Amino acid sequence: MKLLTQCYGNLTAHTRKILFMTQPPQLIVVMAFFRSDDGKLVPAFDAAKFDSEEQALRTARHLAGKHAGVIAWSREAEPGMDGYGPPTVLF
Repeated sequence: MKLLTQCYGNLTAHTRKILFMTQPPQLIVVMAFFRSDDGKLVPAFDAAKFDSEEQALRTARHLAGKHAGVIAWSREAEPGMDGYGPPTVLF
């Protein structure tokens, strides 16, 4: 708490609660693929970012019937590091 006070000044109980309840930022992505003439999977579009896993799952389910392959995954930000942790496949 002392470090938080040094960084952010005096915190109210409400602000402390929000800081400790907040999830680390996530990268949530969906990609769809089509099959080329020679049978290889090729991205149908650039990776699409989403604000929530639920949105990504809805989109992945919708795309699954229209593409040869679809994947949705998320990665949590690594606090104190420049990057994200390992991916978690959602769909």
